[in-house]
Amino acid sequence: ATGGGRWQTKPSPPIIGYRPPVPGAKAQYELDLERAELAARARRESPIVKHGDFQYRFPPPGEQALLQEPTDADAPSSF
Repeated sequence: ATGGGRWQTKPSPPIIGYRPPVPGAKAQYELDLERAELAARARRESPIVKHGDFQYRFPPPGEQALLQEPTDADAPSSF
């Protein structure tokens, strides 16, 4: 019982900077960085503040105008 049996190679870990042999292809770490960057940008553009059981979302300034109720001054005048 010395661990006999067929010997198998140990799976090698992926190479960190490996790029697929396709022109313009990106390495996995570059794709991960881009995903993290997009997630961070989404959090910055539409922050959510949590206070106890409540969550508040602050829309970007351009979206703020779309959420407001129209007033009489905004309504088109009919002739």
